[in-house]
Amino acid sequence: MQHQHQLVKVTTVAEILDICKATVWAHAAKYPDFPQPIKMATRMTRWKLSDINDYIESKAAVKH
Repeated sequence: MQHQHQLVKVTTVAEILDICKATVWAHAAKYPDFPQPIKMATRMTRWKLSDINDYIESKAAVKH
């Protein structure tokens, strides 16, 4: 079972969404409904896995 507040790297976000890392960054900057990263340190940024899952669910709901 995955922890509700698990943080994941951009590589994992890209894998989950089947897009490249550059597209993850571009979407985060361009689309307000895209999950926003959390800056943990100077060179450490993470996303909440729950935010990614919620985003997928919201997109799936729109298609139905």
